[in-house]
Amino acid sequence: MHTYNAPKTTEPPLLDGNPGHGAWEQAPFMTLTDCVTGDKPALTTRCKLLWDESCLYAGYLIEDREIVSTFSRRDDPLYEEDVVELFLAPAGSLKYYYEFNFSPRDVLLDAVVFNDGGQAGVGRGKLLTMTEWNCEDIAWKAQMHSHGDWSVIAAIPFASLHFAGNRPPKPGEAWRMNLCRIEYGLPEPEYTAWSPPEMLDFHTTEKFGQLVFQGE
Repeated sequence: MHTYNAPKTTEPPLLDGNPGHGAWEQAPFMTLTDCVTGDKPALTTRCKLLWDESCLYAGYLIEDREIVSTFSRRDDPLYEEDVVELFLAPAGSLKYYYEFNFSPRDVLLDAVVFNDGGQAGVGRGKLLTMTEWNCEDIAWKAQMHSHGDWSVIAAIPFASLHFAGNRPPKPGEAWRMNLCRIEYGLPEPEYTAWSPPEMLDFHTTEKFGQLVFQGE
């Protein structure tokens, strides 16, 4: 199982869309790979996670050549265009979890997902996605760069995550998670993930990796 050890920070990172400086320097990068084969993709996506007593911080650096992004309203179907995603299952069950999508145009989709688990090796089961749920007090910033790349930073308050008991994790606590990307600006869409589901289905929860909250 893929495991990411997220450092605990005493300095909340700036929400400026750039996870490459300041508090982010203490966190290691993870790199997304082809979601089926695990091979290196055409375009690189690097991600970092940090946390403190208030929030989980997620940062993405995204190589791009042609940005495909037109949606402008919260909870629009961002996954139909260029997007990066974060799946969080904090309760120990892979049958209910959070999904966060971030677009280059600084738009958010946040949802609660109920997934009956399906069958090992087959992908998702029966899926219910509730976009009417909003993560209260979430903050995020996407930034498109002049050379064609883009980046995202998000601050997800633990107090808004009811599956986690609306509390911060304890050092050493582990959640299940995945980080993913869909890229449409290529001849064929590219699907990448930190913990590859080995099929074109990011809701293959059996393949979620592990997020471990490190102490100070």
